[in-house]
Amino acid sequence: MPTPYTEGNGLPADASFFSERRKSAAGPSLVLEAIRTYGALSRSDLAEITGLSRAAITKITSAMIAEKMLRETEQTDTGTSGRPVQPLEINDSYAYAAGIQMRDEYLEFVVIGFAGILRSQHTIDFEHTAHPDEVLPEIKEGLATVTRKAGLEVTDLVGVGLALPGMIDHQAGMVKFLPGYEAWRNYPIGPKLAGLLNIPVTVHWRVNAAAIAEMWWGQGKLARNFVYINIDNGVGMATIVDKRLWFGHEYAAGMLGHMPVPGCSRRCICGNRGCLMTLVSIPAHIHLVEEAYKEGVGSVLTRPLRVTEPHQITFTNLVAAAEAGDRLACNIFAEVAENLAVAIATVVHLLNPQLIVLGGQIVEASHLIADSLKKHVEDHLLGPEYQTVNIAFSELVPSAATVGGATLALDLRHDKFNE
Repeated sequence: MPTPYTEGNGLPADASFFSERRKSAAGPSLVLEAIRTYGALSRSDLAEITGLSRAAITKITSAMIAEKMLRETEQTDTGTSGRPVQPLEINDSYAYAAGIQMRDEYLEFVVIGFAGILRSQHTIDFEHTAHPDEVLPEIKEGLATVTRKAGLEVTDLVGVGLALPGMIDHQAGMVKFLPGYEAWRNYPIGPKLAGLLNIPVTVHWRVNAAAIAEMWWGQGKLARNFVYINIDNGVGMATIVDKRLWFGHEYAAGMLGHMPVPGCSRRCICGNRGCLMTLVSIPAHIHLVEEAYKEGVGSVLTRPLRVTEPHQITFTNLVAAAEAGDRLACNIFAEVAENLAVAIATVVHLLNPQLIVLGGQIVEASHLIADSLKKHVEDHLLGPEYQTVNIAFSELVPSAATVGGATLALDLRHDKFNE
């Protein structure tokens, strides 16, 4: 059983967490969280991790097996004179949910099972200037397609999770504000889509949804407290505290990209100057290439024979150029890594997380920036209390938010069982 983080009492961080969760969480929740964290576990392991008695674990797991939420795996030899143990694992076919992520140019759909196994995936083109009333039928059609690919019907789903950009009131299922999506302002997409599909719908900011996917199935699985930073066209942050999302007072926490950076005068899409996203977002990388192009800097990215217009440059081009040793591309990644490190160090000093997970398109360049980024972060941190932070890159991109949306929808079924 892995124990990557240790606290003062000598228990793994998650074991300490479970002892606290016992005060408020239902038994099935504790069992599910333990198995999601560590994988298949015996009843003895579950009792040890959750702090519940063997009798309680036997009663809870028997009910969960009867419900087909859990299933017994093959017996394993303990290596002692005792009888073999029979670990329990989550039954993926117990429930299915769909996730939908809205990107600038397309909608992505996935279906996952209760254990997080990806059952199907589908994308459709998306025109973000369209009114949401016109998009809803497209969502319904895309959902029907992705469920058919999984061998299911939409009515087989326990719920749908939408992962959207912008500010979201997740309790009301309402889009409060999406930059560039004016028609979506104050649009109750959750209730509207639930009425159209006749199944439960949950709506979240896509950065929060991606963090949930990391917590259940990705890099954050073994961390009690971590921060997820998404770097795409913008820069967003989600905070997990005691394995729960922290939303902020108006559900608007995490706009890291709009943190002002002293000395920076670049204009941001929000109208202000000097926002972090003008320094480290994917468009910021391209902007640096465009500036070099105007200044006549020699590079495979700026030579007219290779690229006749700077707007044709993509982040993938930039990564390939850096891999080939292009000086301009390497310098751009070095500059961005240094600026990003300052932001990460600030987050670490404020929140003292166990882990920082970086997601979004920036992951394409992880092999180019990981070492320098970690060094710059360490240079900015104070004493040993902060130096223990780990920095990891997501392995769920580009579908982390989509899977996270489906995961949040699975919670609807989980909560029903605990009632």
